[in-house]
Amino acid sequence: MHLQSNHIIAMAYQYSIHPDINCVYVEHTGTFEVDEEQHQLIEMEANPHFTRGMDILRDISATSFPEIYNFEYFKHQSHSQFKDIASGLGRCKIAWVLGNGRDYGLVRQWVTTLNLTSATIERKPFRDIDAAKDWLNVPKDYSFS
Repeated sequence: MHLQSNHIIAMAYQYSIHPDINCVYVEHTGTFEVDEEQHQLIEMEANPHFTRGMDILRDISATSFPEIYNFEYFKHQSHSQFKDIASGLGRCKIAWVLGNGRDYGLVRQWVTTLNLTSATIERKPFRDIDAAKDWLNVPKDYSFS
């Protein structure tokens, strides 16, 4: 892990915290590892720049999920893993930007199930980053870099 200002670089992702728009931008590149999202959320929650209630824009358009990720995996594995992490996020929205149909369909199924059981976190998949920004009330011309 490498801390640079408010940018964290670790594993195959980097994230930046933007208090001015109440949003954390997470960009995944390279190989998406099993449980990568959980590691990123734990690091983010420990970051002094992070505030509960910040929205998250998770951009996975440059990579794809491991083959082990399917609806059954998310249904059985991730719900219990995310329960403790989610409590630290507070009331927020999480937008997923996905680069292929398989990942989009998987996340759409998964978030539909999670949104039924979570009153504090609203999740939604997107194929277009501008649509995700709009949903999170981030100006379309806002640059995360």
